[in-house]
Amino acid sequence: MMSRGGDKCPDPCKPSGRPMPTPDTKPRNRQQTEDRILTALQAILLRDGFNGVSITSVAHEAGVDKVLIYRYFGRIDDLLTAFGQHADFWPSVDEVLSPDNDILAPAERLASFFNRFVEALRSRPMTIEILAMEIGAPNPLTAALDATREAWGREVADRLAVGLDMPHRRLATIVTLLVCGIQFLGLRARATDTFGGIRIGSATGWQTIRADLAWLCDALLSDLPPHPTQPG
Repeated sequence: MMSRGGDKCPDPCKPSGRPMPTPDTKPRNRQQTEDRILTALQAILLRDGFNGVSITSVAHEAGVDKVLIYRYFGRIDDLLTAFGQHADFWPSVDEVLSPDNDILAPAERLASFFNRFVEALRSRPMTIEILAMEIGAPNPLTAALDATREAWGREVADRLAVGLDMPHRRLATIVTLLVCGIQFLGLRARATDTFGGIRIGSATGWQTIRADLAWLCDALLSDLPPHPTQPG
């Protein structure tokens, strides 16, 4: 084949003499592959539950060779642990506490926390699935969530208790009981639309729950004056 200038065009079937490009192994591309694998794992968990998770199913979902999963993560337990450390499946303390937490009246402070926690949990369907696994099939992923949640619970209780005229243990108990109740209703909403006469499968039902939590916080704490700590 001749080009317009009379020179031969390179034959695409023959080697050009230049070295063939090798796969890009830059850290950036490895990170992209790891992210794709973790995204595939999340998709399987949401669609098929924990029983659908295996190295083979994740590799197929991600469109990668199983060898890459073993190379980057190790065994399935290691992959689940990495996902637990990577995923944003539990809200941060700052996400669930008001920016004005330390100066709000006690009842408003607690009500704001529960309102934000309900919103944060309902926006994380992956978290609901992991909470369900925690009951029936504990695994490295549920262990990672449990460790994160325990540290989170301690910090939340400490931040809510700032300057509050109430024993820390009592406040921690109130928070724990109500957080557990919210989690349970989130789990039940996977299987039923109504529980205890509340439409937990609808946004309207959860608005009712948040309003009643605010009423409960007011009933529990309205007589407690805030005692903000003085800046050092």
